[in-house]
Amino acid sequence: MKTPFTLDVLCNEPWASPGTEMRAIVHECATFEVTKLQFVGCPSNALIVSRPGDSVVLDSARACARFLQERGLKIYSDSNSEEFPGSFEFQENIQDEIDLVVCIGGDGTILHANSLFRSAVPPVVAFAGGSLGFLTSYDFGQMDNVLTRVLSTAVPITMRMRLSAQIVRDQEQMEPECMVL
Repeated sequence: MKTPFTLDVLCNEPWASPGTEMRAIVHECATFEVTKLQFVGCPSNALIVSRPGDSVVLDSARACARFLQERGLKIYSDSNSEEFPGSFEFQENIQDEIDLVVCIGGDGTILHANSLFRSAVPPVVAFAGGSLGFLTSYDFGQMDNVLTRVLSTAVPITMRMRLSAQIVRDQEQMEPECMVL
């Protein structure tokens, strides 16, 4: 079962009552208020998504996996789980059990992580390992400090929305539905 979390949002939206335990967020409009997330207890399952083909990023992802395993989290990987000792391969049927996603890479890595989930995406912590990093929040050198805070205290988050789209021509669906951030 997913670890619940609370959201404390400094606004007057009905879904934002402080301290309400949640397991997923389905948010239908943009918000610019300060939002803080805090897990109720320690998360159980984390998914690590890293940019493929980059040995520096892979080493960082392994360090992240060790850090989270030492704190009792079960680690899943979207790539070859053999690259992460003690981890499990992420499969679509367990996506509802993932409490936290850690991305190490660039914006493309975050977009890929987002695409792995059909419905609500768990909280995502993103560490820069790419060239641009518009969506990545932290430098990997901050990993220990950032993940410790995420696991133990209320942290500010950015609420992002996904757009679901499909191409229809002459009343026939041309492409499968796709999600964009």
